[in-house]
Formats: sequence, C-alpha cells, structure tokens
Amino acid sequence: LEDEPSAFLLSHVLSPWGKCIEYLVPETVGPIFEKVMAKSIEVIRKMAPEEYKSKEIGLVCDLLMSMKLICTGCGNHFTKQDAKGMDKMRLQEIEKMLKTSHFNARMNALNETL
Repeated sequence: LEDEPSAFLLSHVLSPWGKCIEYLVPETVGPIFEKVMAKSIEVIRKMAPEEYKSKEIGLVCDLLMSMKLICTGCGNHFTKQDAKGMDKMRLQEIEKMLKTSHFNARMNALNETL
C-alpha cells in the first residue's frame, strides 16, 4: 500500500477476505495481513471529522469487523488481544459517530449497536 488509502477503500478490500478467512492458510496470508492491518489501523486513527459526515461512514465499522475476523482466523499472527482491540476500536468509532452532528453518522452508529 504505497499511496494513502481511505478507510472506505480498505473496507472494500478486506471485507471479502474477512468473510473467507477460514478457508485460507494462516501461515501464507498472515504476514500479508499484518502489514495491511497496521495500515488500516493507522488510516482509521487519522480520519478527519469531515469523513464522519460521509454517507459511507458505516463502512468503517464493516472494516473493523473484517479486521477482527482476520485476527481470529490468522491465529499464529494475531493474538486474542488484537481481536479485542478491534472491538474496542469499533466501539470508539461508534462513539465518534454518535458525537457528530450528522444524522447519517448517528443512524449508522445506532445500527451498529443493535
């Protein structure tokens, strides 16, 4: 990932991998996902407040859910604390969405809590 990808792009890239992680060989894909996961966390943490007003803000929670699935599926490369960290980060993002004044972000956050 040479250029700076958006959280929305990363969500589209990682979502299929998260759904089929149980069919992949962890020893093969684990090292690749380590780099992508680190970059994804960095991108999510750097998100600007304006990005929370986007109609696609729900994809951030989808990205974090895919990242959690990858953490649990590649057991040798990620720990249970990594998966718990994804849950914690997801809750932090939901909290940020609830704090914005944008209606769409708040509704996506409420949908994520259900």
